[in-house]
Amino acid sequence: MPFLWIHSGPKPGAEEPEDKPGNQLHLMFNASSRGDVEAFHRAALQGGGSESGAPAYQGPEEMGYYAALVFDPDGNTLEAGFRERKNR
Repeated sequence: MPFLWIHSGPKPGAEEPEDKPGNQLHLMFNASSRGDVEAFHRAALQGGGSESGAPAYQGPEEMGYYAALVFDPDGNTLEAGFRERKNR
């Protein structure tokens, strides 16, 4: 299922954010596989992005969320994530 998540600005109740990478816009894209997450990360770094979170499980591995995050040249956070279906 395609999914796009967008967040901009400070969190409710937070003070005005400092002007630093990651405090602007956060775009999250749903990836189809772990390989797609890794390809996104490589392409983003090769395209001028900077490291924010190498491809890895976010949170406990049993939660099944595998993602990578980068800062684009304007300081926005770009994330690609894949949620694995776990057999219970």
